[in-house]
Amino acid sequence: KMLGRVGILRAPLRAAVSSAARNATRPQFFAPPAALAPLSCIGRRNMSLSDLGTKEVCKIQETWKVVEKDMDTHAVKFYQTMLEMGPPIKQLFINRNEYGYFPEDSEVGLKRHSIDVMVMIGHAVAGLNDLKTIEHELRELAARHAKYGVELEHFPIMGDALLLTLERELGDKWTPEVKAAWETAYQAVREIMEPTLAAEHKLLTEYKSSDYMRPEKPHVD
Repeated sequence: KMLGRVGILRAPLRAAVSSAARNATRPQFFAPPAALAPLSCIGRRNMSLSDLGTKEVCKIQETWKVVEKDMDTHAVKFYQTMLEMGPPIKQLFINRNEYGYFPEDSEVGLKRHSIDVMVMIGHAVAGLNDLKTIEHELRELAARHAKYGVELEHFPIMGDALLLTLERELGDKWTPEVKAAWETAYQAVREIMEPTLAAEHKLLTEYKSSDYMRPEKPHVD
C-alpha cells in the first residue's frame, strides 16, 4: 500500500515524453564552460504559481518557444550545465533505461533523459494556463522521483542550471522581466513539489525499515 502511493505521471505526459525520446535526433554533448557560477535564484518562499500574472505567463511561454525550436540541443546543454554545477546529480542517472536503468556512463541514456526532462518542463510551461491540473501533475512527478533518489538539495542546482541555460540561449530576449518571471515560476514549482518529495522519502524509508522488508528467519524443526 505504501509503494502504491508513489505517484506516476499521467498517460498524456508519458506519451509525449516517450514520443519525443523516440523521434529526437541525438546531439553530441557540448563541452562545459570553464567556470559555472550558480545564479542563486532560489531564496524567496511562500510563493505559488498563482503569483504569476498573465504578463509573466506570456513571457515564460514565449521564451520557451525559442527552446522548443531546437529541443535536442538545448536539452543537452541544460543537462551538461546541471551536471557540471552539481556532479553528485550524475549518480541519479547511472544505470537507467526506459524502465528505470541504463548502462553505466551511457551517453545515449543521458541524452535521452535530457530530452524527457525538457519535454516535462515544456508541459509545465504550457500548463501555466491550467494551474489546478499542473499542480496535481507536479505532485505526482515529485512522488515518482523520490524513488529515483532525487533529494531536496537537488532543486536549487536544477533551477540554477535551467536559468543559466535559458540566459545563454535567449541572448537579448533574457530581460530582467523574463528572468524574474522564470525565477518566480521555478520557486513556485519547488514549493509544490518539495513537500510531496519529502513525504514520499519518509514513506519509503518507513517501508524499507518495516517488518515486511526484513528477511524471514530460517525455519528450524
